[in-house]
Amino acid sequence: MSGGVDSAVTAIRLKEQGYDVAGVTFDFHDFRKENKLPVAEIGKQNAIADAKSLAAKLQIPHSVINFSEQFVKTKSYFTSAYMRGETPNPCVFCNHFVKWDVLLQSANELGFPYIATGHYAKIDHQKRLSFVHMAADKSKDQTFFLWRLTQEQLRKTLFPLGTYTKAENKQFATEIGFEFFSQKKESYNLCFAPEGYRNFLKEKIGERIGEIKAETGEKLGTHNGIWQYTLGQTIETSKGKMYVTQIKNSDNTIIAGTSADLLTDTLLLENVNFIAKTEPNNSIISIRTSYVLPPVKGTLSFQNQHVFVKLASPIRRVAMGQSAVFYRNSELLGGGIITG
Repeated sequence: MSGGVDSAVTAIRLKEQGYDVAGVTFDFHDFRKENKLPVAEIGKQNAIADAKSLAAKLQIPHSVINFSEQFVKTKSYFTSAYMRGETPNPCVFCNHFVKWDVLLQSANELGFPYIATGHYAKIDHQKRLSFVHMAADKSKDQTFFLWRLTQEQLRKTLFPLGTYTKAENKQFATEIGFEFFSQKKESYNLCFAPEGYRNFLKEKIGERIGEIKAETGEKLGTHNGIWQYTLGQTIETSKGKMYVTQIKNSDNTIIAGTSADLLTDTLLLENVNFIAKTEPNNSIISIRTSYVLPPVKGTLSFQNQHVFVKLASPIRRVAMGQSAVFYRNSELLGGGIITG
C-alpha cells in the first residue's frame, strides 16, 4: 500500500469481493542517510502515514516492511546498466527479482494465499496456468512491466484494478468517502530517485569525460559521462545537432550520427521469458519497445540459442537494456532484454 488511490481502491475492491485483506507498505530507502534529501524522506514518511490511515479506515491490519536490503539489488542493477552504456527498465527488474518475492514471503508469513497489487493489468487463473492480459484502461496499462514474472509468482497474484479505468477507480474512491486518496497527485519519478535519475547517477557514478565521435572516427566533441545519454537522444556536436547512435562503454565514447542511422527492423534479445511457456516462433505478434509507444507487428525466431525479432517495418533503434514485450491481441506473451 503506497497511500495513493490505486492501492486504496485495490484494498476496497478486494474487501467487497469477500477477501480478508491486510496491507503492507515497503520502506525501501532511508533518505536521511544521505543528509541532503529531507523533502524526499518527509514525502516517504507521509506516504507511509497515509497508508496506515487508509488501513485504519478500512479496518484491516497494516505493517511496514523494511525493504532496503533487498532493494539494493534494484539500485545496483540500475547503476551498473548505465555504466555499461545501457538504458535499463528498473521496474521490470524489481518486479521479478525483488518486489514479488518479498510480497509473497510476507503473505506466507502472514498466512495469506494471495498477493494483490495496484497494477493496471488483468490476470486469468486457469487450472494449470495463469495468463496476463492488458487492462481495460489502455492508457494506464502496466503489463509492459510484468513480462519477467513467472508462473510461480503469477499463480498467487491478483490485479483488482485491471477491469476498470483509472477515472472509474478515482470516482469510486470519491463516492465511498475516500476522496482524499483519489485527489492525491501521482509521482512519475523513480521511487529511489525523487531528485531525478540523472542526479542519482551523477552521485553514484560521477563525471567521466570522454569523446563524441562520428562513425568514421572523427572527433565531434566531448561528454561528461556516458550515463547521461541514451540511444536516439539528440546531442550537440561540432557539426551541429546529431543523434546518439551508439554508446561504447569500452572506451567511454559516444557515437553520433543522423536520424536515418537509428532505423532498424531487427532486434537481438536475451533473458527472454514466456509467461505461459509457449514460444511464438515465426508467428506474427505485436511487440512493444516502449511503455509509451504503440506496438508494432513482428515475428520471433530462435537461432543458435539467440532470439531475434524481425519487425514488419523499421523503427528507431532501441537502447540496449530496454525491454521488447510481446503480445497476441490483449494477451501478454512475454518479453526479453534488447542487446542489439
